[in-house]
Amino acid sequence: TLHATSRKDGDSGKKVAKAIRAAGNIPAILYGKSGNVSLAVSPKELTNLLMSDTRLNTVIKLQYDGVTKGEVFTIVKEVQRDVITRELVHADFLEVALDKPVLAKVPLVFEGTAVGVKIEGGKLFKREEFLMIRTLPEQVPAQFSVDITELHAGESLSISDIKVDDHSIFEKPLNSELVTIRMKGAEEEEEEEYEMI
Repeated sequence: TLHATSRKDGDSGKKVAKAIRAAGNIPAILYGKSGNVSLAVSPKELTNLLMSDTRLNTVIKLQYDGVTKGEVFTIVKEVQRDVITRELVHADFLEVALDKPVLAKVPLVFEGTAVGVKIEGGKLFKREEFLMIRTLPEQVPAQFSVDITELHAGESLSISDIKVDDHSIFEKPLNSELVTIRMKGAEEEEEEEYEMI
């Protein structure tokens, strides 16, 4: 559970944001089903919640009082960080219903060193860095881990190689390529193709 303080509509701007941060909080917006709510939340509490296994896709019960009161389930829509310290400076929350699917952005993590690179002298090309998936809020994974250890030169992996439950639907076709290995002679042509994406 994350506790927050609601603020007046239009209570924004650099001066207000500075005052919120001076009090140890950060400005935030809740995009709710019955309207948007301006909030002030603890960056420490939010950071701790986002260190769970599901990270940015964690379902958070948000309780707020102040100008208005409420309690809703949310996921983090976006966070902004200081470019130097990497500390949280702003957050956006999206209200969700636990029994209704949401569209979530899930990072791809490629694990291992492909035999096609290590032994066969090929070069690895990554087609995607994340995937969009529609599933129930509490079923959204923190990441998709893809083992590329046994991938040979000339071979590729597609979305269909990622196993999900029957209730989860990828936005892209299952035959969409995730990663491929090309031999040196095909590098130039392949690089041009991938740079266009």
